[in-house]
Amino acid sequence: MKIQTRLSASGLFEVVRTGFEKIIDGRAPELIKISLPDTLMSGFALFSLKDPSLLAFDERRKVDNNLQRIFGIEQVPCDTQMRTTLDEVELADVKVLGWALVHPNLKEVIPLAPEMIIKQDGADKNDCERNAAKRFFEQLRHDHPHLPVIIIEDALSSNAPHIRELEKYDCRYILGVKEGDHAFLFDWVAAAHQAGLTTDLEISGVGMTHKFRFINQVPLNQSNQYLLVNFIEYWEVRPDGKTQHFCWITDFIVTGDNVFQLMRGGRSRWKIENETFNTLKNQGYHFEHNFWHGEKNLSGVFATLMMLAFLVDQVQQAACRLFQAVLKQEGSRRGLWDHVRALFYALDFDSMEDIYRALLYGYKVTGLVIRTSS
Repeated sequence: MKIQTRLSASGLFEVVRTGFEKIIDGRAPELIKISLPDTLMSGFALFSLKDPSLLAFDERRKVDNNLQRIFGIEQVPCDTQMRTTLDEVELADVKVLGWALVHPNLKEVIPLAPEMIIKQDGADKNDCERNAAKRFFEQLRHDHPHLPVIIIEDALSSNAPHIRELEKYDCRYILGVKEGDHAFLFDWVAAAHQAGLTTDLEISGVGMTHKFRFINQVPLNQSNQYLLVNFIEYWEVRPDGKTQHFCWITDFIVTGDNVFQLMRGGRSRWKIENETFNTLKNQGYHFEHNFWHGEKNLSGVFATLMMLAFLVDQVQQAACRLFQAVLKQEGSRRGLWDHVRALFYALDFDSMEDIYRALLYGYKVTGLVIRTSS
């Protein structure tokens, strides 16, 4: 099967390695036994192979030459060396580009570099999500000054300071709102509805009915009545009477022509939970396993390497036909990772694509060599 080289595992591994080679190694030259790119690439391989622990990866290191060939690693560090070296890596130096790019019509998500919620240098107070978001937006616009983006977040983000940050960095938004947290807004919309100022719309769909109520230019809350937003209320009604209810605010002017698309955009936020965090927890990435013991930066570096491995997998799932075919045949990500690790450990391969082909088309071992100590 012909594949696009840059979007295959080998091409993406090469991009990752090239990025690691740009990171400055702060260690004294006499202390460097294994290069920083090799160490970072080994950490990436740990998460790419979905090994359940550093100990399992360390056992692989002792007998598995595929690590060097497939991931381009000259020397693989032991678990202690990896922890010690990566604990010193500055988080700002490890970038993939957490948040994620999502699309209503696509299952795959493209994770962005996680912005760590940690106490910043010189700060007296602990960090918080709001401050981390500010740093994320600043870095996003530094890296992609002209990229059109729509930020989709839950109701915790529907506040004036956060919306000002979105406007500051030229980010459009669709943000969830809840009646319990935004009483003034919902009371205002209810009064507007009583006065006949809202628009109600019903759209028949396949197996369900979509009901909308929307109004533009309403005050966010009592303290920020000058901050005007556009409001959407939505009910998904199924034939059995079961109903789901959602509400959002947005900076897009809402019309009968675009309200359905705006709803699809707002509801795509669930992909961040389901396709990102649920996958990382339950599909072989061991997100909740404690890889992270360290004194400085190890936790953040490992989290970033895990997200980087997930990014590579998601790009392959979205754009690599070979990966798509073998994933479909295996039936689940977890099953695929199990079989990849088994072949990785047992046989010699030149590339990850060869492993995928072996799983897709089958393979035959024509000879067996049993090594004995002399």
